[in-house]
Amino acid sequence: MAASGRPEPAGTAIVSSVDFHGCIFVFELGWLMYTYTVMADAVNEGVRYAMVHAGGDVAGTQAKVKAFAWHVITQR
Repeated sequence: MAASGRPEPAGTAIVSSVDFHGCIFVFELGWLMYTYTVMADAVNEGVRYAMVHAGGDVAGTQAKVKAFAWHVITQR
C-alpha cells in the first residue's frame, strides 16, 4: 500500500522487477567482458613466453637443412 492508503498499481512491481534484472544483466555483462579480457591477455602472455623461451631447435630442422645443403654441395 502506498502512504496515502490506496493500493499501488500492479505494474509498479513489474517495472521494478524489470529494472532490477536489467541492472543485474549490465553487471553480469561487465563481469563477462572482464573475464574474457583477462583470459585473452593470459593466453597472449603465455604464447609470448613460449616463443621467447623456446630453448632451441626441437625438431632438428637446422641440422636437416645443413645436412641437405652439405649433400647438395658435395654432389657437384
